[in-house]
Amino acid sequence: MTLSQRIKHLRNQRNINLNELARRSGIGKATLSRIESKKTLGTVESLVKIAKAFQMSVQEFLEGVEFE
Repeated sequence: MTLSQRIKHLRNQRNINLNELARRSGIGKATLSRIESKKTLGTVESLVKIAKAFQMSVQEFLEGVEFE
């Protein structure tokens, strides 16, 4: 599973839209969209914020993610 697939999967599983994830994480919707569309991997800081928005540790969040 790629990082973008992982984020989409978690959003769908938890019924969170991109706007809500942006609000919870403090990351702009455009940046999240670029991460989900594989245009960027995001920074370590942004991945930490996304994990916290999903109420997960970074380890849990990245579990099973394959970086290309």
